Amino acid sequence: MMIVIFLSLLNLCEFASARKIDVCPKGCALQTIQEAVRVAPPRSQVVVHPATYLEKDILINKPLELVVSSQGGVIIDAQEAGAHFIVTADDVTIRGFELRNPGFASIKDIAAVRVRSANRCIFANNQIVNSTYGIYIEKSTGCTILDNHIRSNRRGAIESGSGIHVWQSTNVEIVRNKISGHRDGIYFEFVSHSRIVENESEENLRYGLHFMFSNENDYQRNTFRKNQSGVAVMYSKKINMRANRFEQSYGPASFGLLLKDISDSLIVGNLIKDNTTGFFVEGVSRTLISDNDVIQNGWAIRIVSSSENNTFISNNFLDSTFEVAALAGANSNVFSGNYWSRYEGVDLDRNNIGDHAHRPASLSGVWVQTIDGAALLLNSFFLHLIDLAEATLPSLVASQIVDEHPLMRMRP
Repeated sequence: MMIVIFLSLLNLCEFASARKIDVCPKGCALQTIQEAVRVAPPRSQVVVHPATYLEKDILINKPLELVVSSQGGVIIDAQEAGAHFIVTADDVTIRGFELRNPGFASIKDIAAVRVRSANRCIFANNQIVNSTYGIYIEKSTGCTILDNHIRSNRRGAIESGSGIHVWQSTNVEIVRNKISGHRDGIYFEFVSHSRIVENESEENLRYGLHFMFSNENDYQRNTFRKNQSGVAVMYSKKINMRANRFEQSYGPASFGLLLKDISDSLIVGNLIKDNTTGFFVEGVSRTLISDNDVIQNGWAIRIVSSSENNTFISNNFLDSTFEVAALAGANSNVFSGNYWSRYEGVDLDRNNIGDHAHRPASLSGVWVQTIDGAALLLNSFFLHLIDLAEATLPSLVASQIVDEHPLMRMRP
């Protein structure tokens, strides 16, 4: 008996001094990831070999690197009973795993990977399957989420969470992830100085991207497609959204991009295509919206409620059913130098600028927006007559939105 105890202590001492620890069901001294993490010294590497591991709530409370061996094929199945990893230490890396079936609970948020007050964490090249929340980061700085595939099979928004959920954190990098089937693909709240780049967020139950109270963040070259309500950007300032794609969000409350109470931001070079509403603008101020391609939406732009001192310049507005819907009254937003496919003016001096102004807010668009059931008259002779009357008497539309310098040719 003493010999067995001695050998066990010798093995533990050997693990404590190792910088690399192997885990496998057969042939390894350690057969569970939980045990390997427990005995591994700080800043060592835990290498997990191919198998399916039925484990949950693996607590990582020291700097470690958890990786899959070169053979790949490592599955951790939590059997819907809890999280896979709970990270509470700085400098943790988790790379290459397939994480299946984290749990669901109505009174707490269960994620495949849950990070609490941990800095410089890295989660890369993982697959997360059938998750409520995929990766959930709170009160952390400098974490990176890279090249993960995160998908959920949950059927309703109530029992689903975000693919990537970040709360009260800074300097987060979210790059080249693919997310689908969640309530929100990416969700930010009280997050600043972070970058979201080249992600694909598709077919989520609410928003492809949703953030609130999150200032000074960059969103570049992402694709948001076929999300139930599109993308919602709320209560934030100094946002930089460039070269993203917002596509194919249909429904009475669906938008390519909803901007609500946003200020001092840049919305530049994006594609907004095939949505019920391209831009929905509410309470937005001092924001530049330029060089975007807004194509084949129901409404290209809907402006409501105290949106002022914004600049719409050098955009292409193509083939939408209605170009602009706006409330009556004074307008302090600037529309200038945009291309409007419905513009019917001439360019006698051939400078690529129309010789008379364009009024993109149509009377028929106002009717369809404000009168229940008026959408049934789309493309009807009656609405065509209204548009003809408006062309003769532009004062019929109360909106004062005018592009004084409409382009004759599309911006390249």
